[in-house]
Amino acid sequence: MRVLILAAVCFGVTLINPHGGAAVMRALEHAFDPTLPIHQVAEWLPPFEPGGLRSWLYPYGIGAFVAATPVVLANAALRRPPDTWVATAIGAMALALSLRSRRFVPLFGMGQTLVLALALSRLGSVLRRRIPPVVPALGALALAGVWLAPYPKTVSAFHYLTADYEFPVETLNFVNANGLSGNVFAYYGWGGYVQLRTQGRLKVFIDGRAETAYANDTYVDYLTVLDRKPGWIDVIESSGADFVLWPRWQAKDVVTGLVHTGRWRPLYRDSVSQLLVRTTTTLPDPLMASPESAYRQLSLGVTALLERQLEAARRHLERALQADPDLQPACTTLVEVQLLGGDVASATATAARCSARYPDPERDERLQTIYERLRAAR
Repeated sequence: MRVLILAAVCFGVTLINPHGGAAVMRALEHAFDPTLPIHQVAEWLPPFEPGGLRSWLYPYGIGAFVAATPVVLANAALRRPPDTWVATAIGAMALALSLRSRRFVPLFGMGQTLVLALALSRLGSVLRRRIPPVVPALGALALAGVWLAPYPKTVSAFHYLTADYEFPVETLNFVNANGLSGNVFAYYGWGGYVQLRTQGRLKVFIDGRAETAYANDTYVDYLTVLDRKPGWIDVIESSGADFVLWPRWQAKDVVTGLVHTGRWRPLYRDSVSQLLVRTTTTLPDPLMASPESAYRQLSLGVTALLERQLEAARRHLERALQADPDLQPACTTLVEVQLLGGDVASATATAARCSARYPDPERDERLQTIYERLRAAR
């Protein structure tokens, strides 16, 4: 009874928020209402559909939860502890949410630990009679050491764990160097980063909080631009945007379309993004160059590669790696430049250096694909 009272009190506390019960129901609405526009974002897709976030541990977690639940419920039927039923209900609800949307996979990871802990405690009571408690602890420590051995143990891991190189770092270095401010129609996944880097000087149309902070219609309008549906240019221009910050790999559609109107012009670009400005927007004169950095050299290297200036690209990318040996795109792009130049030995050595800094099977697979494509072209 005490556990049930505690659970009821905890639930009641969650209602103490500006939105009351609506805040509690929000996750369930997200998970089970397929009409919400947010479900068109890859990270909200079901976990077994292609695209978006992936977790290789997820299927094993489901298996562990399914195996542990009968053990826990059997023990609950004998002893009737109410905490067992509460833990099982929480785990099952989290599993249901995660099966609907991969966004809830971490929630399931937390929810299932309640059931796994109860099952392991039951198993542990049997094993403790035969195995000293220190043995499994040392075994887990050894396994963790072997698992983490190939990965960096310093702050250099930050690059890889956050994939910060996929954000418009250098473009925002330029923005900050010139103190640019105003409204920006930015790529959805970059919205929060833009606000962080500019301390609110650039106000985004939408960010990763989606409809929790913006109206559903705002997200629908963003999807109109993302998918280049009829009227997408009107959406941008009616938003009051002074700037547009868009991925460089989509520049052929969005950027080119805006420039062709004559009302927008390119202002800056880095290795991943392109910044446009409305032709009527007043800018500082003269514009300042961004500070020297590894990201600046990476951007110059990528631009040189696209212009087939291989020697210039090689120089810039090598300078980027000298400034930051853990800047992964500089490493992988340098491999491509060396392969295009026919220097297979250097490309192989550079690829090995990339892998030694941080193991990444997907990156190595991309490098192998580049190598096979270039070899076939020859």
